[in-house]
Amino acid sequence: MIWHSADLSEIRAELACDLEQGLNTADAKKRLELYGKNQADSGRQVFFGELFVAHMKSIPVVILLLSAVVHLFMTLFLTDGSILTPVITLVLLTLNGLIGAYLESKADKSSGQMQHMTFPKARVWRDGRLRMISADELVPGDIIEVQEGDFIPADARLLESNELRCDEQRITGEAVVAIKEINDSLTDICPVGQRNNIIYATAQVTQGSAKAIVVETGAGCEYAKLERIGDLSDPSATPIRNRMQKIGKVLQYIVSGIAMLVFVLGIFLVRDTDMYINILNMFTTSVALTVAAVPYSLAVLVSVAYGYGILRILRKKAVIKKFGSLETLGTVSVICADKTGTLTRDHMEVKSVFDGQEISAPDQSSNNRVKSILMYGALCCDAGTEQIADDPNTDATELGIIDAAQKYCGVDKHTLENTCPRLGSIPFDGERKLMTTVNMIDGRPVVIVRGSTDMLLPLCDGLDQKTAEEVNHAMAQNALRVIAIGYKYLSEVPTVLQASELECGLTFLGMMGLRDRPRAQIDTTLNSCRTAGIRTVMITGEYITAAAAAAKQIGILGEDQYAVTGEDLQKLSDEQLLHAVERIAVYSRITSEDKIRIVRAWQKRGHVVALTGDGISDAESLRVADVGCAMGSSGSDIARESADVTLQDNNFNTLVTAIAYCRSIYDNIRRVIQYLLSVNLAELLTLLLVIVLFGDCPLDAVQLLLLTVLAKSIPAAALGTEPPAPDIMRRAPRDKEESFLSRRLVTHTFLHGIILAGAAVIAYTFGHARDAQQGATMAFGVLALGEVFSSVGLRSRNPIWKNHLLKNKGLLACCAFVTAIVCLILVVPFLRVACGLTQLWSYQWALMLVCSLLPLVIIEIGKIFSKKKARRVR
Repeated sequence: MIWHSADLSEIRAELACDLEQGLNTADAKKRLELYGKNQADSGRQVFFGELFVAHMKSIPVVILLLSAVVHLFMTLFLTDGSILTPVITLVLLTLNGLIGAYLESKADKSSGQMQHMTFPKARVWRDGRLRMISADELVPGDIIEVQEGDFIPADARLLESNELRCDEQRITGEAVVAIKEINDSLTDICPVGQRNNIIYATAQVTQGSAKAIVVETGAGCEYAKLERIGDLSDPSATPIRNRMQKIGKVLQYIVSGIAMLVFVLGIFLVRDTDMYINILNMFTTSVALTVAAVPYSLAVLVSVAYGYGILRILRKKAVIKKFGSLETLGTVSVICADKTGTLTRDHMEVKSVFDGQEISAPDQSSNNRVKSILMYGALCCDAGTEQIADDPNTDATELGIIDAAQKYCGVDKHTLENTCPRLGSIPFDGERKLMTTVNMIDGRPVVIVRGSTDMLLPLCDGLDQKTAEEVNHAMAQNALRVIAIGYKYLSEVPTVLQASELECGLTFLGMMGLRDRPRAQIDTTLNSCRTAGIRTVMITGEYITAAAAAAKQIGILGEDQYAVTGEDLQKLSDEQLLHAVERIAVYSRITSEDKIRIVRAWQKRGHVVALTGDGISDAESLRVADVGCAMGSSGSDIARESADVTLQDNNFNTLVTAIAYCRSIYDNIRRVIQYLLSVNLAELLTLLLVIVLFGDCPLDAVQLLLLTVLAKSIPAAALGTEPPAPDIMRRAPRDKEESFLSRRLVTHTFLHGIILAGAAVIAYTFGHARDAQQGATMAFGVLALGEVFSSVGLRSRNPIWKNHLLKNKGLLACCAFVTAIVCLILVVPFLRVACGLTQLWSYQWALMLVCSLLPLVIIEIGKIFSKKKARRVR
């Protein structure tokens, strides 16, 4: 069916739905099974086999594979040698490819899971009730409602439209806002941009509201068709992976050069009975060294560390949209946080009422005037008029007023609406800070106006302004949000309701003060921010006195800091704001443009800024901030789309927890890089030193591949899963320009690699005194076990006895597994011979174990001296 030109009666018949009541739950479930989830195809699935082939396609691996195949062929048909060496080489190369493919699939899976966690909600009529459901559960035939700030969840034909305007640039490429209306006269041949009776998935509602019937979901939507045509980008091409691949290429050139040096030195210095066999062995060893020492899996292992960190953050109810945001979030030094719902619970309670004469706490015995204030306030609220379960846009202030009316007056919103029906309304406006309704009360139309005191009090006639302002100030000093109520009678209801006519000449009815309690443990979290070098700034739409009082209560506003209003801020030039910004802790009633100025002022002072927001007007400031944080359980889809992070529970504590985990992820990546580079350096140095000093090659291709498969990839992957250190939030934010390969990391990497190589050469020297093969066996054992033991030492900057070893059980399990396999290879005769090793005497075992532990011991001694030096500096 052609949805834009078909008659609505035809569409209803085709989709078999009720345009008023919507689908029933059972029918919707059947349709979901039939049509599938309302999700576009995420692109061609990359299969495990493709990843495996990609890992086996590198030139050194291909050369080794060919060498092993030729060796196997010659052994089988031309000579009487053992086939163990070429077979084991093939097995180890295959295992190396399988491990690399597995790690990459894990990283890509984490990335995909991250991208699908921010799926929007949709308002849908089910079983005759308006509900909030996940947009991916929509099916053709559903009746949906959209309003300003939403993303359209599916392609739908309009049933009702109230001044609807949509941004369809993603669909049509046109930057002009599309005007949407009910139109039954479109022809079959009509361009997408002219189909004004259809709203398209992913378009943004910039104005108005509408009701529509879903006609296409998932891959059938217009945007999904466009994505299949034009979006062939590689989802795995993340910034961090690109950076690691660049580092890997540089290291590849370096290692290839060293491998060539090993090959040349081996030809001239290694003594062998047959020159041609020596050349072949050294060539194979050099190629294997390239496979072993070049960290081809570095980018994948780093992505695994990121992916594991993402899953941890998801469990803490924060969704990171991009890998790059993880790195930035870990460097945040300033948080500009909304008060309501972020620093507080977003659960308002009426705590005091001013009835024109005195302030009192409301209860069931309150006088009639207090009850009138509560009931008039409840009538002038949209919440509860069309109650939607879990609607993220339900206003907490309105819910608090309605709850108070029911609790203290004994009347619910539904009864109020039936007794005093609404004849019309003017919605709340951020600039007017007022909401107006016209209700029929006792047979007369009454205008009820609710809003901020500074906007409503001047509209009231015969009011003692000074007394009212003093009461307002007194309530605000107790950190209460003060709402004023005014009213007036009408002789008749105007055809068109205009604020200028209704919101004037009011009679003051009273004021109510509502309290929004701080989040649980917010004081602990703010203290954690201070110790972590993170400054917290409050931004709120409340009256400045109430905002400052709340900020003092939770510890944001200090003695040497102050609060400003949007009006105060606009009087400051950008230069003046730049000098004052570090002393301003609270901003009250500021505009979206003011937020951008605040963020940029902090950025000019060298800070990394995180900003929270939930409204349509916050979209631009969320983009300007280094890390934009949107609210997941409230606010607009546009804000969530513009943000880098979505806090699913709207909680400031969640944001700070995410910062701690992002710092930990950065630490884990540095551990992985340091580990891989240091052990690779140790192997290179061991080969060079033994060849030069003894004229022998201590490691052959099989042993180098064993080290790669066992002692590198497995512990490195486990290191990337290290949980946050206990002192992670007692450190100052790191410089955002700091490279992964910092001077400190490079220095420690070289020292660790030299120490491990030295231990291996010492072991080789003692073994060589009896036999060259025993020396090679001891060197292999020291490198394999030393690399495993070193991974435990690299877990933390703290000494090992102060580090909770059981916190990373995965690493301990990996270390135990690798150690057991290495010992089996050294002990079991068949495996030992197959890997080109020989039997060791007991004293050689003891010496090998001591040399293996030497790097770990030196690392731990270095930590002690570093701690003492740091304490002396402090």
